[in-house]
Amino acid sequence: MEIVGHPPALLEILATTMPEVTHFYLCWMVMQWTTHALNLTRYIQMIKFLGLRAIYELEDARKGAEPEDQEYYGIGARSARAAVEIAVAIIFITLSPLITILGFIVAAISRVIYGYFLTCAETKKPDLGGALWVTQLEHLHCALLIYCLLMLGVMNARSKDVGPIIIVAVALVGVLERFHNFKHKFQWETLPFEEVLTLDTAVSKPLEPLRSFEQPELQELSTSTTAVLKDVDDERTDSDPELDVAAHDDSIPARAVGESQKS
Repeated sequence: MEIVGHPPALLEILATTMPEVTHFYLCWMVMQWTTHALNLTRYIQMIKFLGLRAIYELEDARKGAEPEDQEYYGIGARSARAAVEIAVAIIFITLSPLITILGFIVAAISRVIYGYFLTCAETKKPDLGGALWVTQLEHLHCALLIYCLLMLGVMNARSKDVGPIIIVAVALVGVLERFHNFKHKFQWETLPFEEVLTLDTAVSKPLEPLRSFEQPELQELSTSTTAVLKDVDDERTDSDPELDVAAHDDSIPARAVGESQKS
């Protein structure tokens, strides 16, 4: 109610409360390492598999243990948690610079673990075509807005000069403009009309014949093999002239040449 009645009080609240919780979020960021490492064990699927194995066959128990709970382990829930981790690192990057290093470690751990999950361990699932990625970017824009408001409140409370306040205010205007462009001018669900015309023009043009790739070493081997076979044919022709006549005269069947050689 205080913020609704007096909106500028938001800056003062942020400036007085957020610096006091930096240590908590440092510890929280480190705890994310354990959370991601625990997910690597897939203990929920293991428990379900061990329970179903006592009732069904191994293959049926394996199928029954998959997929994982999408409300927590799904791509949407994972995207939301990843956005929160990055947002915390962005918001407290100035108040506690150490959180930058911890955030990079969390991102690296997530890349290794979930990169392995999606390609090797988990079953294939339908993709929304980038909708969750765009939602993550929107959340990160909101994190940048919170960061600018936080810095504006901190500079207003601690700075003795108006210079830092003006710098933060200009940055806040830039973030708002970028966020507005991202929400209303960035087209990612449909192609612009100009690009559709370009694609139609490109499709209407005759396609150029594709050139097949042939490894140079194979070309050299093919050339040398052809030369060797030609030498063998020449030697056989020199030793038996009838073979040369049969090769150039289609009227003489190869069977007749073979019989003449036997005789």
